[in-house]
Amino acid sequence: MQYDGKYKMTSHFWKIFRHGGCIIVRTNGEKITGKAYSMGLEADLSDGVLSGNEFSCTMVKALPLINKPVTMRVKGVFDGTTVQGTMIAPFGNSWFEGIRISEFPD
Repeated sequence: MQYDGKYKMTSHFWKIFRHGGCIIVRTNGEKITGKAYSMGLEADLSDGVLSGNEFSCTMVKALPLINKPVTMRVKGVFDGTTVQGTMIAPFGNSWFEGIRISEFPD
């Protein structure tokens, strides 16, 4: 599909902290699924909805500093080979940006 692939990501927290990672995205009609990888951890993208080039999903990630799962609500926009958006978590909001580094064959 148009947005399927692996994206190299940078997430920004509190304007002073950023880290890299990647997401692997698959779309099927108006559904989006995938996995996110960062800080040595992985999280499934669940409850994903795709509407045009905009998407939303939930990501549950076990954070090492607090040693318990944290649910983040993700909203974003695909623009050609790039993606950007926001993550809303209990400890604050952040934003992300990324670029597709590989595609999947149909």
